[in-house]
Amino acid sequence: MPIHVVKRGEWLSTIAQHYGFADWKIIYNHPDNAAFRKLRPNPNVIEPGDQIVIPDPRAGTKSVTTGTSGQFRIKIQKSVLRLVLCQADGKPLADAEYKLTLGDESITGRTASDGRLEHTMPRGTVEAKLMLPDFGRHFTLKIGELDPLDTNGDGTVAAAQARLRNLGYECGPIDGIAGRRTRAAVRAFQADVLARKHPNGLLDRETRNKLVSEHGC
Repeated sequence: MPIHVVKRGEWLSTIAQHYGFADWKIIYNHPDNAAFRKLRPNPNVIEPGDQIVIPDPRAGTKSVTTGTSGQFRIKIQKSVLRLVLCQADGKPLADAEYKLTLGDESITGRTASDGRLEHTMPRGTVEAKLMLPDFGRHFTLKIGELDPLDTNGDGTVAAAQARLRNLGYECGPIDGIAGRRTRAAVRAFQADVLARKHPNGLLDRETRNKLVSEHGC
């Protein structure tokens, strides 16, 4: 069975599609991917360089009659984009008008009372655009670009920077460098969310865990 090495911007749905699988769970739950599941318990957050075993396609047998036509249906797993929009003070951005562009599809709506919006994505979606007309804000969402916050070295810093930025803490470029702006963003997060009287700006275990829980993944 081939080994797939994850590249930047890939996620399990796109990998499954590339190899002809209708459901990414067939790959993720395969016994030969036990080590991968242990490393990535959240299948929505994987990292470039991860190695995934691609199982052999399962053969099926169907009976047909010559001279007739028949229908074969395949259930394709849908991918869903879920976002929670919040104000600067952390309160949900409720009943806010938005325009979401997913591929060739444009969707308009209003956020729920908890700030949530949720839509099914076309297969192979790698980018989405979100506009908030009432606030004059627009965002480009890179699907599959968020790295897990459980590795060592530069990967930890870059993953933390992405979450800090999404949570409204400006940390500068996502470059994996714990520079002055990143440390200031971490200190602000520690003071606001962890209620630390003396925030140190370091990505210690408590800070990393709280970043993941506040971000949602």
